[in-house]
Amino acid sequence: MKMLNTFNIAIKKYYLYLLSPLVFFYIGFHLINGNNGLLAHVHLNDQIKSLEHEIKLISKDSQTMLIKITQLEKDTYTDIQDEMLRKVLNFSQDNEYIIIFN
Repeated sequence: MKMLNTFNIAIKKYYLYLLSPLVFFYIGFHLINGNNGLLAHVHLNDQIKSLEHEIKLISKDSQTMLIKITQLEKDTYTDIQDEMLRKVLNFSQDNEYIIIFN
C-alpha cells in the first residue's frame, strides 16, 4: 500500500513532465498534417493553380463562342451559319462527307 501511495505522489508531482511530450507531439503532428497544416496548404496551392489553368481554358472557349454567336446574329449568311446547320441538324447533301473535329 505504501508503494502505491508513493507512486501516486510521484505521478501527481511529475504529471506535467509526463504529459508535455504527448501534447507537443499532438500539436506538432497537427501543425504539419492537420486540416490547416503545412501539407494541406501545399495541396491547396496546387489545386488553386490547376483551377486557374482550367479557368483560362474555359475563358478562351467562352471568347470563341462569343465570336461565333456574334457572327450568327448577323443577318448575312456566313460560313459559321453553314457550319452550325451542318453540325446541329446533320444537314448535308448526298455527295458530301462531313468530318467534325472537336
